[in-house]
Amino acid sequence: MKMVKLIEKYKVFSIFFLIFIIGLLSYRDYGLAIDDEIYRENGIYYKNLIKEYLILLSKFDFNGIKILEEEIYNNPIRNHPAIFETTLAFLSEIFNIEEINEIYYLSHFFNFFIFSCSLFTFYIILSRRFKSSLVSLIAILTIFFSPRFFAESFYNSRDIYFFSIFTFNIFTIQNLITKENKKNIFFFCLTSALLISSKILGLICFIVFITIYLFKKILNSSIKDALNKTLRILVITYLLIVILWPYLWFDPFSNLINAFKDIINEHNQLKISTLFLGEYFSSTSTPSYYRILWFVITTPAIVSFFFVFGFFLMIKDFVEKFSDHTDKGGELLLQKDDFLDFYILFTFLSVIFLTITYNISQFNGWRHIYFLYALIIYMTVYFYLKIVSIKKSPITLFTNCLVILSLIYHIYWIYKFHPFQYNYFNIISRHYIENKFDKDYWGVSNYNSIKYIIENDKSDQINITTISFADLSVSILKLEKQDRNRIKIVHNFNEAEYVIDNYMKRIGKNYKISKNEYSKFYEIKVNEYVINTVYKRN
Repeated sequence: MKMVKLIEKYKVFSIFFLIFIIGLLSYRDYGLAIDDEIYRENGIYYKNLIKEYLILLSKFDFNGIKILEEEIYNNPIRNHPAIFETTLAFLSEIFNIEEINEIYYLSHFFNFFIFSCSLFTFYIILSRRFKSSLVSLIAILTIFFSPRFFAESFYNSRDIYFFSIFTFNIFTIQNLITKENKKNIFFFCLTSALLISSKILGLICFIVFITIYLFKKILNSSIKDALNKTLRILVITYLLIVILWPYLWFDPFSNLINAFKDIINEHNQLKISTLFLGEYFSSTSTPSYYRILWFVITTPAIVSFFFVFGFFLMIKDFVEKFSDHTDKGGELLLQKDDFLDFYILFTFLSVIFLTITYNISQFNGWRHIYFLYALIIYMTVYFYLKIVSIKKSPITLFTNCLVILSLIYHIYWIYKFHPFQYNYFNIISRHYIENKFDKDYWGVSNYNSIKYIIENDKSDQINITTISFADLSVSILKLEKQDRNRIKIVHNFNEAEYVIDNYMKRIGKNYKISKNEYSKFYEIKVNEYVINTVYKRN
């Protein structure tokens, strides 16, 4: 028995060690997203503000703090706590990293490190819930080798970071409902505060938990005791949110409400041109099923298929449990597995409903709700285990073969199209997406195109421009300093020697390349569709 457990531990360690090694070999290969520099500067701002605030507080200089308060009120970034970027700014200072490309290497490694830790945490969640180490490992590998998640685990410090924090939060929920002690309560409140401080969507997840938790406590004890314990969680979480969000230090109540209002308004008023089903939409007028369709076409087909069945199977099981035990229905929430299942299901439904109903501006695929992938994989495993529980069935054998083949296919695909996995469309949809959906919507591939130009043009100064919705001044920040100094970004086409197109249209503008003046110099293809083209002046 001890030998079996030892082998099990080595197997798990080997898989996660492999994941980490793959990350080490890959983290330097990706470009930058269009708004990366804005977020990095936000982090620097908050780092300086925190240091200055603490110095003023140590001197009891309340006049200085008042001036600092006025400064942050006039700064548009006050509504964005930028926890990841603030931590990055402190790490850069601690390790004395000053060169901008090295800072971004650190950012990509740091983001991947947090993601890989969240995968290990999710493995624990699944293995505890479903009592199968092997199936849990396969689920983790499915997430890791989902091409878009693989690529974005390095550079997407907004949505993948939020996915990671959400996974940590589910882990603390599982701990809390298993054993409700001070340590587990504190860590749940901490991850909830991180979740809410990172994205307003975290508030939905927290409210769902509190609702189920309160109901469970009312069933299990007196209403007074239930309210006291719930209030304790609310107070601790709120205090931690204030600590993590410097803007709230100056007015914890009003600033929190105003920040949430401003964040919702800013996002819903954001207008970006987005290609959807072959037609250009403003992001504020995309169809309600925009994110659902993006999920279907950019997620491994087997995950979508299993998830749909897992989703309805989970609903069916809950309905049957409540209907068969109407007098004991509440007892379902007293069982930790049922509690967690219900939280997973209800959170998924709540987020989907609220984002479709109230989140007006939809763009960049389904990345804003990437964190739901944890719930999707959870329901996928739920269905898979139901299938394989049928002993000696051809269906079981067929299902296992599908899972293995899908994993092998996506590992090969990631290897073949590295580092452009963020342009993945699944095996069913990829034949129909050309000229119908945005591809490199963040302009990450611009870095690779610029790098190619530098490697093939030895001029001391190279003038480049773009016709796309992109910011080349961000893309060049990943270059070595001597290469960066050779690049001059111009906004006059007459001055440009190279024009880059990543096929993201600007609203109200439709620039075209003159074939008389420019010819194709380089292009990046994924699955035979072009995601980036460089034109050189004739």
